[in-house]
This record gives sequence, structure tokens and C-alpha cells, in this order.
Amino acid sequence: MGAAQSGPLSGSMRVAIAAGYTILLAVNGIFGSGAFGVPTNAEVSDAYPTNVTPAGLTFAVWGPIFLLQGAGTVLMAAGKAPTLGCRVAPLWLATWAFECAWQLVFAHAPLEDGKATGTTSQKLAVFVPSFFLLAGGFASMIKAGSLIKGGTAAESLLIALPTGINAAWLAAATGIGFTLVAQNTAPALASPEAGAVL
Repeated sequence: MGAAQSGPLSGSMRVAIAAGYTILLAVNGIFGSGAFGVPTNAEVSDAYPTNVTPAGLTFAVWGPIFLLQGAGTVLMAAGKAPTLGCRVAPLWLATWAFECAWQLVFAHAPLEDGKATGTTSQKLAVFVPSFFLLAGGFASMIKAGSLIKGGTAAESLLIALPTGINAAWLAAATGIGFTLVAQNTAPALASPEAGAVL
């Protein structure tokens, strides 16, 4: 395998990273606010708690992630990330695609009046692909992290830092996704003890 690319992003990748971030914000805005009548992530999460779901306040980490990734997007789109831009931008785009797809799938978890409903098959039809989408996003961020070497101070702050924070959050989210599948297939794997190991 060749060395990781470095250098400023091509014009088409600059447009892609800016468009990808815009889509990420729009999708999160919709599913965070319940626009168009969709259930919010909080509503679905409250209906399907796990032993590894963190307290609601923990989700505030998305504020710094979005702000830092937004600034990193501006840096890359402006061609000011000569060392990390080409390495990281495609993987950020992949992660954002996984995250947006996860939102679309997770919102279909069976709910009625804020309570979990549906058969085991209906739940697994949502939670299995949700888990794989979270795992895909996590893998993309881990790969991005593995390519971060060198770079300017701005790249360290606005590209390396949000990559690490997003990877850490996706590690937790993937554990939640796994536990939701386990609750409906192998309850022993969703126990508090298993959650502690996870």
C-alpha cells in the first residue's frame, strides 16, 4: 500500500466536503428537532434504553464535534489543510454518510406514544442495520485517525481533534447499537455485566 496522500484538496473534493458537512447538519437538525414529524433521537433512545446508553447530558458532545468539524471543513474547503486534507476528507465524508444513514434507519424503530412497540423481527430490522452503520462510521473515523501524522497547528486543532472525539463517540454508539441487537437476540450479552465489559 502506498504512502498516504497529502496536499491541498482538489476542487471537486473541496465542494464535496462542504456539501457533505451541510447535509450532515441538515439531517441532524431534522432528527434532533423532530422536524417533519420524525421521532427525535432522544425519543427513540428513551424508548429503547440499554445498560451502556450514557446520560442525556453526554450527547452534548455533539456541539464540540459539529463546531470543530465545521471549522475543519472550512479549513479543508479553503485549501488550507496541506498535510491532512487529502488523507482525512474522504473518510470524514464516509463517516458522515454512515451517520446520516443511521439517523434515517434508527428513526424507524417501532414506537407508539413514546413507548417501544413491535415484534422482535421489526426491532431487529432496524437495530441490525443501525449497528452496522454505526460500526462503519466508527471504522472510517479510526482509519482517518490512523492517517493523522504531522500537520499544522490549525490541522491538529480542527481536523485531528474532532476526528478523535468523533471516533470516541462512535465507539460508544457502536456499543449501544450492539446492545440493542443483543437485547432482542441474546439478552445475556445485554446484561449490566456484559455492558461493563463492552
